[in-house]
Amino acid sequence: MGTVYRRQAQRDSIPTPMPSPGRNDPCPCGSRRKFKHCCGNAAQPVTGLPTPADRTAGYALLDRLAALPRFAEDIRLAFSMVWRDLPDADLGRLMETQARDLFLEWLWFDYQFHTGQTLAEYALTRHAADVGPGTRQFLQATAAAPFRLLQVVKVEPGARVHVRDVIDKGATIVVLERRGSEQLVRHDVLVTRIAAYGDEQQFEGLMLLLGVADKTGIAAAVRRIRRRITHELSDDAERDAMLRMAGCATIVMEVIDLFNRPQPKVTVGGSEMALADALFTVVNLDDTRAALDRAADLEQVEGGSESPGELARYTWLERPRLEDDGPIRVLGSVVLERATLRVETMSMTRARLAQSHFSAVIPRTAVRFKAIQVRNMQAALAESRARPRTAEPEIPPELVAQIQRDFYEKHYREWLDIPVPALGHRTPREAAGVKKLRARLVILVEGIEVQAARQAKEREGFDARFLRRELGLPSLD
Repeated sequence: MGTVYRRQAQRDSIPTPMPSPGRNDPCPCGSRRKFKHCCGNAAQPVTGLPTPADRTAGYALLDRLAALPRFAEDIRLAFSMVWRDLPDADLGRLMETQARDLFLEWLWFDYQFHTGQTLAEYALTRHAADVGPGTRQFLQATAAAPFRLLQVVKVEPGARVHVRDVIDKGATIVVLERRGSEQLVRHDVLVTRIAAYGDEQQFEGLMLLLGVADKTGIAAAVRRIRRRITHELSDDAERDAMLRMAGCATIVMEVIDLFNRPQPKVTVGGSEMALADALFTVVNLDDTRAALDRAADLEQVEGGSESPGELARYTWLERPRLEDDGPIRVLGSVVLERATLRVETMSMTRARLAQSHFSAVIPRTAVRFKAIQVRNMQAALAESRARPRTAEPEIPPELVAQIQRDFYEKHYREWLDIPVPALGHRTPREAAGVKKLRARLVILVEGIEVQAARQAKEREGFDARFLRRELGLPSLD
């Protein structure tokens, strides 16, 4: 966040404390109702947890209050603080996503209005009698619970989730969470609130699941703004209010940036994923096809063509298929047409490899290299969907799952010895011995473990524990 916002707008005066009125006295809030039928009703004890209806009523009250003319300037300032100078096109698109809900939750529960309160606190002060006791309980608990960046430490399916605050560290927090505990896995990173209801703690309000690698940048940004506020403000009450408002705003802005940021696309080897094709002009079709049929690292795909004009399609394998029957990494697809040979790959590095490799495999009199073409991801997906599909043979699910497990385990065993850009182009094994790279390595491994655990829920996972053993990282068992 670029600026610590301090507003000098006049705050509502705070009334001098008065003796508590009797049940039949006029309510001091000015509603002209008896105290027992107005704010006195808000003091009734509540048992149990808020219901979905209680939460819906609470959000409806906050929505009505936010539309009041007296808060128009507050809303404008809050909007400009979070959305900043985003182009209208980006803003319109983001307001159709959960980024909008994230902003509203911050606006209602974390933003300081000109009254010196959050909107939820204002609602409890002035409109507590307008809602039932369960809704008041929800508003009170949520108003006391700022947005937090959390990482899952342990999951008790159907019961609880153990989390740790990524920014403040501290002890593990045990959260009562039945439905979410069925979906979350260890190392998941999420933005939500933890509200206290008596002795129980629950996730409350919006919950957004982030990538493991996203936590570092968000935590660093929040710590930076906290240091600035602590340095600039001396009044304890003002500093505490600003730390919550600006700290939570920073989380919101960083997450909104994730909504607005193109997803990074890299291959396991660390090359940028570009959907790059090596194109060759076919001069002699018969010689070209004969060379492809002879190539030891190509396997012809049976079952007919996938696009008009396609004569044959091959899978380009990392090594000759005759070496053994173990899993083999796929480098790309080779498509032969009458006038064109196209090698489809997932990175510029592989496309350049295809250029040199197939120029050597196929006689120069049969093909001539033409260009490397980078395809648009969305266009490629649309093209794939438009292709006619032939019926696939039925494969037992158990066999598919075993093939996937074998593939992923081999995949990540190779990854241990592949230079990774995120590790300064060192291999994970090398990075494990470099102190300044170890934290980055742990994040990468956690991401792989999240992937494995989530796939395991679909019975497609693989055992990723070997990564920690191979890299000398602490075991989680």
